[in-house]
Amino acid sequence: MRSLNVLILVLVFVCSTFALVQDITRPVLSIAAGPVVSLVISPDSKYILVGTQDGNVKILDAQTNQQVGETIRCGATVYGLAIEASGKYFVTGLGDGSIIVWDFETRQKIRSWSAHNFTVRSVAISPDGKYIAAGSYDSTVSIWELETGELVQTLVGHKDWVHTVAFTPDRKYCLASLSSSGGWVRGLIFISTCVIIIAWKLCHSA
Repeated sequence: MRSLNVLILVLVFVCSTFALVQDITRPVLSIAAGPVVSLVISPDSKYILVGTQDGNVKILDAQTNQQVGETIRCGATVYGLAIEASGKYFVTGLGDGSIIVWDFETRQKIRSWSAHNFTVRSVAISPDGKYIAAGSYDSTVSIWELETGELVQTLVGHKDWVHTVAFTPDRKYCLASLSSSGGWVRGLIFISTCVIIIAWKLCHSA
Protein backbone atom coordinates (compact mmCIF):
# COMPACT_ATOMS: atom_id res chain seq x y z
CA MET A 1 0.00 0.00 0.00
CA ARG A 2 1.46 3.32 -0.97
CA SER A 3 1.59 6.16 1.53
CA LEU A 4 1.11 9.88 1.20
CA ASN A 5 3.39 12.20 3.13
CA VAL A 6 1.72 15.31 4.44
CA LEU A 7 3.53 18.33 5.84
CA ILE A 8 1.46 20.10 8.47
CA LEU A 9 2.08 23.86 8.48
CA VAL A 10 0.42 25.81 11.28
CA LEU A 11 0.25 29.61 11.16
CA VAL A 12 -0.69 31.31 14.42
CA PHE A 13 -2.24 34.78 14.25
CA VAL A 14 -3.38 37.34 16.80
CA CYS A 15 -7.12 37.51 16.16
CA SER A 16 -7.43 41.22 16.85
CA THR A 17 -4.72 42.26 14.39
CA PHE A 18 -4.23 39.16 12.23
CA ALA A 19 -0.50 39.64 12.68
CA LEU A 20 1.56 36.47 12.31
CA VAL A 21 2.84 35.36 15.70
CA GLN A 22 4.40 32.00 14.98
CA ASP A 23 5.04 29.73 12.02
CA ILE A 24 5.04 26.12 13.16
CA THR A 25 6.10 23.41 10.76
CA ARG A 26 5.34 19.96 12.07
CA PRO A 27 7.20 16.79 11.05
CA VAL A 28 5.95 14.97 7.99
CA LEU A 29 3.02 12.66 8.66
CA SER A 30 2.50 9.41 6.79
CA ILE A 31 -1.17 9.16 5.81
CA ALA A 32 -1.91 5.80 4.20
CA ALA A 33 -3.05 5.22 0.65
CA GLY A 34 -5.01 8.30 -0.36
CA PRO A 35 -5.02 12.11 -0.39
CA VAL A 36 -6.31 13.99 2.65
CA VAL A 37 -9.62 15.60 1.69
CA SER A 38 -10.90 16.85 5.07
CA LEU A 39 -9.68 17.67 8.55
CA VAL A 40 -10.96 19.19 11.77
CA ILE A 41 -9.48 20.05 15.17
CA SER A 42 -11.12 18.88 18.39
CA PRO A 43 -12.72 21.55 20.64
CA ASP A 44 -9.95 21.14 23.22
CA SER A 45 -7.29 21.51 20.49
CA LYS A 46 -5.67 18.22 21.50
CA TYR A 47 -6.51 16.20 18.42
CA ILE A 48 -6.60 16.51 14.64
CA LEU A 49 -9.04 14.33 12.71
CA VAL A 50 -8.00 13.61 9.14
CA GLY A 51 -10.33 12.22 6.47
CA THR A 52 -8.88 10.55 3.38
CA GLN A 53 -9.97 9.81 -0.14
CA ASP A 54 -9.64 6.08 0.48
CA GLY A 55 -12.39 6.23 3.12
CA ASN A 56 -10.50 6.40 6.40
CA VAL A 57 -10.37 8.71 9.41
CA LYS A 58 -7.24 8.97 11.52
CA ILE A 59 -7.08 10.76 14.86
CA LEU A 60 -3.72 12.40 15.53
CA ASP A 61 -2.27 13.93 18.67
CA ALA A 62 -1.89 17.63 17.82
CA GLN A 63 1.36 17.94 19.80
CA THR A 64 3.20 14.78 18.75
CA ASN A 65 1.50 14.05 15.40
CA GLN A 66 1.23 10.42 16.48
CA GLN A 67 -1.90 8.50 15.59
CA VAL A 68 -4.23 7.82 18.52
CA GLY A 69 -6.05 4.49 18.30
CA GLU A 70 -6.84 2.47 15.21
CA THR A 71 -7.71 3.84 11.78
CA ILE A 72 -11.48 4.29 11.43
CA ARG A 73 -12.88 2.68 8.28
CA CYS A 74 -15.79 4.59 6.75
CA GLY A 75 -16.19 2.77 3.43
CA ALA A 76 -16.22 5.83 1.15
CA THR A 77 -14.28 9.07 0.68
CA VAL A 78 -14.52 11.23 3.81
CA TYR A 79 -15.33 14.65 2.36
CA GLY A 80 -16.99 16.06 5.50
CA LEU A 81 -15.77 16.03 9.11
CA ALA A 82 -17.24 17.78 12.14
CA ILE A 83 -16.89 17.43 15.91
CA GLU A 84 -19.66 18.20 18.37
CA ALA A 85 -18.84 21.05 20.78
CA SER A 86 -18.46 18.83 23.85
CA GLY A 87 -16.16 16.49 21.95
CA LYS A 88 -18.41 13.49 22.58
CA TYR A 89 -19.30 12.80 18.95
CA PHE A 90 -17.87 13.38 15.52
CA VAL A 91 -19.61 13.10 12.18
CA THR A 92 -18.42 12.02 8.75
CA GLY A 93 -20.03 12.93 5.43
CA LEU A 94 -19.14 10.46 2.70
CA GLY A 95 -18.78 10.24 -1.03
CA ASP A 96 -21.57 7.66 -1.25
CA GLY A 97 -24.10 10.15 0.17
CA SER A 98 -24.19 8.76 3.69
CA ILE A 99 -23.62 10.29 7.13
CA ILE A 100 -22.09 8.45 10.08
CA VAL A 101 -22.13 9.55 13.73
CA TRP A 102 -19.22 8.23 15.79
CA ASP A 103 -18.41 8.13 19.49
CA PHE A 104 -15.13 10.03 19.82
CA GLU A 105 -13.84 8.18 22.90
CA THR A 106 -14.60 4.62 21.78
CA ARG A 107 -14.30 5.26 17.99
CA GLN A 108 -17.46 3.19 17.59
CA LYS A 109 -20.18 3.89 15.05
CA ILE A 110 -23.35 5.17 16.74
CA ARG A 111 -25.59 5.35 13.68
CA SER A 112 -25.43 5.82 9.94
CA TRP A 113 -27.90 6.59 7.18
CA SER A 114 -28.19 7.47 3.52
CA ALA A 115 -28.60 11.25 3.54
CA HIS A 116 -28.30 12.27 -0.12
CA ASN A 117 -28.45 10.80 -3.60
CA PHE A 118 -24.98 12.14 -4.36
CA THR A 119 -21.79 12.99 -2.49
CA VAL A 120 -22.06 14.64 0.93
CA ARG A 121 -19.39 17.30 0.46
CA SER A 122 -19.57 18.97 3.87
CA VAL A 123 -21.08 18.49 7.33
CA ALA A 124 -21.50 20.83 10.30
CA ILE A 125 -22.89 20.37 13.81
CA SER A 126 -25.00 23.08 15.42
CA PRO A 127 -23.48 24.85 18.45
CA ASP A 128 -25.95 23.15 20.80
CA GLY A 129 -25.05 19.72 19.42
CA LYS A 130 -28.61 18.89 18.36
CA TYR A 131 -28.42 19.10 14.58
CA ILE A 132 -26.24 18.11 11.66
CA ALA A 133 -26.21 20.11 8.42
CA ALA A 134 -25.06 18.34 5.28
CA GLY A 135 -24.26 19.94 1.94
CA SER A 136 -24.39 17.74 -1.14
CA TYR A 137 -23.67 17.61 -4.84
CA ASP A 138 -27.40 16.97 -5.30
CA SER A 139 -27.81 20.75 -4.77
CA THR A 140 -29.52 20.54 -1.38
CA VAL A 141 -28.68 21.16 2.26
CA SER A 142 -30.26 18.76 4.73
CA ILE A 143 -30.73 19.23 8.48
CA TRP A 144 -30.78 16.12 10.69
CA GLU A 145 -31.20 15.35 14.39
CA LEU A 146 -27.85 14.14 15.69
CA GLU A 147 -29.34 11.88 18.36
CA THR A 148 -31.81 10.07 16.09
CA GLY A 149 -30.69 10.59 12.51
CA GLU A 150 -34.16 11.88 11.65
CA LEU A 151 -34.52 14.39 8.82
CA VAL A 152 -35.66 17.79 10.10
CA GLN A 153 -35.61 19.88 6.92
CA THR A 154 -34.27 19.95 3.40
CA LEU A 155 -33.09 23.39 2.35
CA VAL A 156 -33.54 24.13 -1.34
CA GLY A 157 -33.74 27.21 -3.55
CA HIS A 158 -30.54 26.82 -5.54
CA LYS A 159 -29.40 24.61 -8.41
CA ASP A 160 -25.69 24.29 -7.80
CA TRP A 161 -23.43 21.92 -5.91
CA VAL A 162 -23.11 22.67 -2.20
CA HIS A 163 -19.45 22.61 -1.21
CA THR A 164 -19.48 23.75 2.42
CA VAL A 165 -22.02 24.36 5.18
CA ALA A 166 -21.85 26.07 8.58
CA PHE A 167 -24.25 27.13 11.33
CA THR A 168 -24.41 30.60 12.81
CA PRO A 169 -23.81 30.62 16.59
CA ASP A 170 -27.51 31.22 17.31
CA ARG A 171 -28.46 28.25 15.07
CA LYS A 172 -31.01 30.34 13.17
CA TYR A 173 -29.11 30.29 9.90
CA CYS A 174 -27.12 27.92 7.78
CA LEU A 175 -24.37 29.32 5.57
CA ALA A 176 -23.74 27.38 2.38
CA SER A 177 -21.19 27.87 -0.38
CA LEU A 178 -22.39 26.98 -3.86
CA SER A 179 -20.71 26.60 -7.22
CA SER A 180 -22.09 28.34 -10.26
CA SER A 181 -20.99 29.17 -13.78
CA GLY A 182 -20.01 32.65 -12.61
CA GLY A 183 -17.80 31.59 -9.72
CA TRP A 184 -18.34 30.79 -6.05
CA VAL A 185 -21.53 32.00 -4.42
CA ARG A 186 -22.43 31.92 -0.74
CA GLY A 187 -25.97 31.98 0.54
CA LEU A 188 -27.42 32.57 3.99
CA ILE A 189 -30.41 30.26 4.48
CA PHE A 190 -33.05 30.95 7.12
CA ILE A 191 -33.59 27.48 8.55
CA SER A 192 -37.18 27.89 9.76
CA THR A 193 -38.45 28.86 6.29
CA CYS A 194 -35.78 27.21 4.08
CA VAL A 195 -35.47 30.44 2.09
CA ILE A 196 -32.19 31.96 0.91
CA ILE A 197 -32.32 35.46 2.40
CA ILE A 198 -28.88 36.68 1.33
CA ALA A 199 -26.68 35.59 -1.55
CA TRP A 200 -23.41 37.10 -2.62
CA LYS A 201 -20.57 36.23 -4.95
CA LEU A 202 -17.12 35.99 -3.41
CA CYS A 203 -15.02 35.47 -6.49
CA HIS A 204 -15.18 35.03 -10.22
CA SER A 205 -14.06 32.15 -12.33
CA ALA A 206 -11.01 32.71 -14.46
